[in-house]
Amino acid sequence: MVRKPITVMLVDDLELVRFGIRSMLRAYKEVQIVAEANDGLEALERIAAARPDVVFMDVKMLQLDGIETTRRIKAAYPTTAVIMLTSYGDDHQVLQAVQAGASGYLLKDASPDLIMTTIEAVTTGGILIDAGLLRKTLAAGAFEVQHVQPSTAYGVGLNERDIQVLRLLAEGRTNKEIGDLLFCAEVTVKRQVHGIIAKLQASDRTHAVIVAMRQGLIA
Repeated sequence: MVRKPITVMLVDDLELVRFGIRSMLRAYKEVQIVAEANDGLEALERIAAARPDVVFMDVKMLQLDGIETTRRIKAAYPTTAVIMLTSYGDDHQVLQAVQAGASGYLLKDASPDLIMTTIEAVTTGGILIDAGLLRKTLAAGAFEVQHVQPSTAYGVGLNERDIQVLRLLAEGRTNKEIGDLLFCAEVTVKRQVHGIIAKLQASDRTHAVIVAMRQGLIA
């Protein structure tokens, strides 16, 4: 059975950047570029006809920035995955991108293999953020939790201890550190983290934090 190509749209206000990504992706037969746009407004005009599986989105553009464009695309086409591809490793922008609905966040010097890995991840419902950027974001406290909506949390089966663990995961804590802070064994924390991942239908602990944040369970 022949697999249907993953369709991609490129959005960047620099033709040279689009050319570079286009040339890189053409080496992969499983990917097909179906549209391009040089700003957010043009992207919104063209996406209806193109209906790509994945959009590569620049963050900073003059007409309409990538964050707002992503937010509008996800509102209209929730199954379309957006990967932010930028020259800027700003932790605040990573947080904004995730909140807007982006499933990936990479620097423009990312390797072809990492880009393809990200495409494959986001088209199967996963989330992939450059590890260095994510560590920087967590270290900066961008995901620090201030409050939770109990009714929403309990609606997906999370209890108060789950929320406590999610808060510490959002701070980048290890299982051992969480155990020390909550006065329980590391193995107990490990089981609880696995339970949280299952309840949120996440792929891993980082994905769980992002899902919780998007759902308003942590903020």
